[in-house]
Amino acid sequence: MQITITSENAGAVIDSFGAELHSLKDNLGTEYLWQADPAVWKRHAPVLFPFICNTDSKKYTYEGQVYSLANHGFARASEFELVSSDCSSAEFLLRSSAETLKLYPFEFELRIGYKLSGNKLDVSYTGRKIKLNYDPKGCIAVWSSYFEDKAITEQAKFVCLEPWSSVPVYCDKEENITKMPHAIRLSPENEYVFAYSIEIG
Repeated sequence: MQITITSENAGAVIDSFGAELHSLKDNLGTEYLWQADPAVWKRHAPVLFPFICNTDSKKYTYEGQVYSLANHGFARASEFELVSSDCSSAEFLLRSSAETLKLYPFEFELRIGYKLSGNKLDVSYTGRKIKLNYDPKGCIAVWSSYFEDKAITEQAKFVCLEPWSSVPVYCDKEENITKMPHAIRLSPENEYVFAYSIEIG
């Protein structure tokens, strides 16, 4: 199924098979996307998931089990569900299934959103979605737990996003606190603000 979205300056066509962009034209009808000439290359703009390229053997292992995937994974050859659409945007969804678990042993939701605004096409790739906005004066740490005991690892399924006001002290390699280059220094009566916000959905 092909979905057309438009703006005041452009139009785009997305196919639910592979959630692949098939066309991007301006108001004069100029096409900006490769049109999949099978004599040269039969695709437009394929989605590569869960792997880009492949291993030399076309196989990989996870917890002692051997799995095999085609080059660039299976998303580009999968039918996506159309989750929502309006005149200028569309969102597509691919969920894990009994078939994908034979190739890639993880449950997932892959959401691909297209939005036209003026002459700009925004494309977003999401699993679950959370947006963390933090003060650019600081930095962010991203980590997840792993335990030798598989049962505990399964129980502790999380990804931690930590907005930090500065880099950790061990990055400075300096023990004199007055000389630490990333230390935040305030003169008397001054204040320092570091803020973040979380958007879910």
